[in-house]
Amino acid sequence: MSGLTQGLPVSGSGSRTAVAEATGSRTQVTSIIAALVVAGVMLFLTGFLALLPQAALGGILLAAAWSLCDFGEFRRLWHFRRPGFGTALLTLVGVAGMGVLEGIGIGVVLSLVLLVQALAFPDDAVLGLVGDDTYKDTTRHPEATPVPGAIVYRFSSPLFFANCGRFRDRIEELIEAAPEPLNAFVLDAAAIADLDLSGCEAIGEIHEQLRARGTRLLIAGLVGPVRERLGRGWELAETEQGLCFYSVGAAVDSLQSPRSP
Repeated sequence: MSGLTQGLPVSGSGSRTAVAEATGSRTQVTSIIAALVVAGVMLFLTGFLALLPQAALGGILLAAAWSLCDFGEFRRLWHFRRPGFGTALLTLVGVAGMGVLEGIGIGVVLSLVLLVQALAFPDDAVLGLVGDDTYKDTTRHPEATPVPGAIVYRFSSPLFFANCGRFRDRIEELIEAAPEPLNAFVLDAAAIADLDLSGCEAIGEIHEQLRARGTRLLIAGLVGPVRERLGRGWELAETEQGLCFYSVGAAVDSLQSPRSP
């Protein structure tokens, strides 16, 4: 009716949504029926309901809202990932203590914080050979054999300004901890889905540091768009031969018998 008469609905109601959900509502017909019932009560039943305690209305709303609470999901979040559980719990407290919009705002902000944290501190791994041509995380697969004279390193995140410092630090740690003279460093870049100019500069700096030590840098698995960005941000990526390879296996093979990338 508001739309037909060029009016403006002033608000929605979380409690009405909870009541509708608890009674099994599935379509917009619920709103039409609710409007008719409210109109009928206001016209004919106000005298009967005038003395109804507000506690009775509160009880109805609490019962409806309780049916929307899924505490099993909190248990799943606790076992799946603790930061996610904390975010959900703080969002719940915000909704209950300050209001729906404020609580949702808290949840959005915390989710963004977790996202930035995941990107800034991504998973990485040193890889070893399992079988003929499969490389896996040596910490998860003790049977994986390190490549003699080389480090195979996987970085599982887009490489950009927020994590390129950690990227450099982690590689420097691995180089310093290498147990034998290091001839090559293989970067498994298959999981690097994107990179910015800071990421290109970080790869260039690592390349120069390795070259100064007499160590060769090989980059494996770069997808086409990322390789193009690397070439635009670091000119040497387009000109140096034997730098990029389509797979880790191809990069490692080139250490024993040089081959075209």
